[in-house]
Amino acid sequence: MRKIIAFVLLSAMALAIFAGCSAPEETTTAAPATRATTAATKATTRATTAATTAATEATTAAYEGPYHPLTGLPTDMSEEIMGRKPVAIMVGNSKDALPQYGISQADIIVEMMAEGGTTRLMGIWQDPSNMERIGSVRSARPYFIDMAQWLDAYFLHFGGSVPAYDAIKKRDDLVNLDGIKGGYEGSLFVRDAERKKSFKLEHTVVTSGERIEETLAKFKNTAKKDPDQTAFNFDEKHSAINGTAANKVTIDYFTINKPYFEYNEKTGTYDRFQHKQKHYDAEYDQQISTKNVIILEMPFEPVKGDPLKIVEVHTTGSGKGKYFCDGKMVEINWSKKGYNKPLVLTDKDGNELKVAPGNTFLATIKTGATVTIE
Repeated sequence: MRKIIAFVLLSAMALAIFAGCSAPEETTTAAPATRATTAATKATTRATTAATTAATEATTAAYEGPYHPLTGLPTDMSEEIMGRKPVAIMVGNSKDALPQYGISQADIIVEMMAEGGTTRLMGIWQDPSNMERIGSVRSARPYFIDMAQWLDAYFLHFGGSVPAYDAIKKRDDLVNLDGIKGGYEGSLFVRDAERKKSFKLEHTVVTSGERIEETLAKFKNTAKKDPDQTAFNFDEKHSAINGTAANKVTIDYFTINKPYFEYNEKTGTYDRFQHKQKHYDAEYDQQISTKNVIILEMPFEPVKGDPLKIVEVHTTGSGKGKYFCDGKMVEINWSKKGYNKPLVLTDKDGNELKVAPGNTFLATIKTGATVTIE
């Protein structure tokens, strides 16, 4: 056995010596090795890049929800909150009611005329539970109720006009939470101690996420009628993507607060201004900004004999409007078949409007009123 092993070793040594003697001195194996290494490195790089791209695409494709029903953005909200009625809250917007609290955090803000040329806001939240303070909470108008019921929302307010209370009495499908006639003052709604020092009494009412959650916990059924309803048809490739330029949008019809929006290229949103200054949220120390701006023309008429010069806005029917996003604008149409029916938005060709994911500011103006676009 040892002789065999020795023979094998001697044979291997001989082969090695023969190979060394037969090779020319100038011949080297370094270049082929380098080329092989380089090729291997490139192959590895290509494989890594492909794997990374595939992983990224897989991650993107893998997300299937949930998506926020009012903004269309990815969300970590629970199924219970996703399927619950949203919360719509009336907020004062007269100059002597400013600044406001919490309105910048609303998923949707609705602005409509209240009385005497003064507008009022309604903030709509799917989940207001983390809100420290919202206000000042003001009284209802019937057309705001219509817009709340478009989304089957809880309607929170502190008082209301005669037409508003008439509408509330007739609507069995409305969950109405009123601080004056509903008995919610001191629980859902409270007077803000600081505002009481310098504001008129009607501008001192506030609420909070904690107070809202405590109130809603008393209801047995909080689910909305259509669990799959979303505010809009959300799509990253929104309908205004190829629209006309719209870097500044002024709502001429609102002559007292004179609101306008300026497109901010850095944030990709519209910043809101009124009363010749930034529209400011004192609770969050920030200007109101929004991804989407929607302006709808609706029939307006004064309520005869009313000393406050309140108006009636007809939200049922159809009309024209404008949609703004990413510094662009397109003409649109709207329709609503009833006070508690969905708001349907379409482009000029009749296709369902595609709205970019994000928050939305929706204003209604009198039919035929102008909007200045720069």
